[in-house]
Amino acid sequence: MQQNRRVAGLPVEEEEITAEGKKVVILGGGDTSADCQGNANREGAESIQVITHGVKPPEAPDPLEWPDWPFVLHTYPAHEEGGEREWNVAITSFSGADERVERVRAVRAEWTPERTMRRVPGTEFDIEADLVLLAIGFTGPVRDRLLEDLDLGYTDRGAIRSENGFGTKGSGIFVAGDAKLGASLIVWAIAEGRKAARQADLYLMGESRLSP
Repeated sequence: MQQNRRVAGLPVEEEEITAEGKKVVILGGGDTSADCQGNANREGAESIQVITHGVKPPEAPDPLEWPDWPFVLHTYPAHEEGGEREWNVAITSFSGADERVERVRAVRAEWTPERTMRRVPGTEFDIEADLVLLAIGFTGPVRDRLLEDLDLGYTDRGAIRSENGFGTKGSGIFVAGDAKLGASLIVWAIAEGRKAARQADLYLMGESRLSP
């Protein structure tokens, strides 16, 4: 937000946040993380470490069909400007003094075939940090009163649990897109929404004009 105001030539009214001369740690490995890294470099950060709890993607994807999105390592110009990236690292705590962060406590992580993350015992380590940026996106639908009352259940990724395609254990309740898959892309939302609409059509009308 502050950088957007600077670029627009607007004043920053609250305490200014800058990466200049600081050891910067960025949590998250997506597009927003790359944006943070690019800004930190241009502001003159002393060092930049990008920490991701997921596995390092391969450099060449497997063949896929639309709307599947390849799991592949993305390297943007912002990454080439400077900084280090690490994968399979989980953050456990922060420490510091005088309301300022000084260290990030981390541990190596590994993933099971069931997509469950496990911390590796004995691999704890500290990362020096003057500025920590959270580039963490969608982690699941908001668990508000509606979802509590519906009690549909959740997956390991925090998404709503589906049954029989796009149905749920609630009669006449369907789920699609990020709410069903977890964080994904708009092409998946389009495809999922269409398929869920067809299933709802069949439930309500017994037939549907939408293609499978």
